[in-house]
Amino acid sequence: MARWRDGTADARAQHSGEQHRVIRYGAQPRNAIELFLPRVATPVPTLLFLHGGWWQEGSIDMAGFAAKAFTDAGFGWGSIGYTLAPEATLHDIISEVDLALAALVYAAGDRIDPSRMILSGHSAGALLAAAHAIRVRDGLARTQVSGLLLVSGAYDLPPVQESYVNDLVRMSFEEAVAFSPLRHGRPRGLPVVIGVGRNETDEFIRNARELYEAWSVGSASTELIEVEKRDHFDILDELTVSEGVLAKHAFTLLRAG
Repeated sequence: MARWRDGTADARAQHSGEQHRVIRYGAQPRNAIELFLPRVATPVPTLLFLHGGWWQEGSIDMAGFAAKAFTDAGFGWGSIGYTLAPEATLHDIISEVDLALAALVYAAGDRIDPSRMILSGHSAGALLAAAHAIRVRDGLARTQVSGLLLVSGAYDLPPVQESYVNDLVRMSFEEAVAFSPLRHGRPRGLPVVIGVGRNETDEFIRNARELYEAWSVGSASTELIEVEKRDHFDILDELTVSEGVLAKHAFTLLRAG
């Protein structure tokens, strides 16, 4: 996590002027999107990242760690902040993600290509990304992304609802079922890449494999990437360099649009 903070600080130092924007999308202090952009004038494909922390920790101060690898490759990187539990419920947080994406298209359409926005998240953030895509499919959110990169996520929430995590998140069993991507069909038409480390705990590996099985239907592609010698945290190193396995898949999604 210290590396994530240091990487974010470095990205802020190396992107200035039109290469760095902070967009407010709501009234809460954490309702901000931090954009890092390459030195080009045209709108660029952009990866939008949701940090983890079981919806009660983390911020955009640790979410820009891979921005330089993406801007060096000609893409944008956006870190989406959101209100944390217990101040916000999980439903509130998912709704904030919907609002953030809609505001981003309105505020930064001159620099990002709204037809090539990839939504990504790590751990609890991966759940938020998947939940947003399902809400778009069901008509509950407006902004359609062009692909998903889900990293080490929790997609089956009833076991989480029974754990210590729920002391602050306070979701009901009914909400846990309603917000579990494993309990819903895949978002139609979206390519999806699901990443998980081989050195993660059994539950995170189970969640990744079962989401892949549940969503490997229909015409859009779904890929499962099990990364050797990576755990729940250092798997994100695979986004920080252009030859990283997750970065390569992200670049492919961004180019495809």
